[in-house]
Amino acid sequence: MNTSPLIKYLSCQLYSAIIRARLIETKGDIEHLHRFRVAIRRSRSLLKLYLPDAYAIISVLKEIVQKTNELRELDVFLLTLNSDEYPKLTKRIKEVRDKRFEMIWSESFANETISSLNRLYDELHRLPIDITDKRLTTKSEKFYAKSLRSYNRLSKDESADKLHELRIRFKISRYSLEFLNESGLHDEQAKIKECKQIQDHFGDIQDVSNQLQWLKHFCDENPIKECKKLIKEHKQYLHSLKDQLSS
Repeated sequence: MNTSPLIKYLSCQLYSAIIRARLIETKGDIEHLHRFRVAIRRSRSLLKLYLPDAYAIISVLKEIVQKTNELRELDVFLLTLNSDEYPKLTKRIKEVRDKRFEMIWSESFANETISSLNRLYDELHRLPIDITDKRLTTKSEKFYAKSLRSYNRLSKDESADKLHELRIRFKISRYSLEFLNESGLHDEQAKIKECKQIQDHFGDIQDVSNQLQWLKHFCDENPIKECKKLIKEHKQYLHSLKDQLSS
């Protein structure tokens, strides 16, 4: 019996996440955590689109990625922060980041996570899969087309909930199109490129919004002179990003 291309692809993603999890360290390459999270998000997105009844696996993957959200957000924040312009803030945020990393990504959490992913890997191969290659392609393309129509109707005054919903839709769209393309089921490079541009824009809005919220709280507890200027810059940048939605 031939294994579904979906199961093959999901197996690769979970295996990749397991390998990356073993490489994540407080002072290590931040790319390991990023790729670990991408592999899990890809798996979860494809399961939600194609196998929504696999809610137990989807739930565990969601819990794992949520527990590492703060770490990735702090890494992204530091990547975008100009250390020459904001030396004191950069130093203090790095200290907070390392402390939080050691608390969250503990040895016990890493071991539990790897154990959970190994269990999910086995459960994945027991799932009843009866989806033709044509159905895999059609479902992904229809989902993307519907997402694109919603995006084209956006205005700069859309609610945060609507923006978040669309961001998730385009994340699922991109991962499913990449699955089709990488599995050789259908050439989706043009759609992937367009999807990535839109997803990146939503991602920038989400990142800046999260950073602004976190920064306000952080500066209340750490009254550094550089705070006021950085908060102002973030507000202006967020406003600019939202304005671009209507163009």
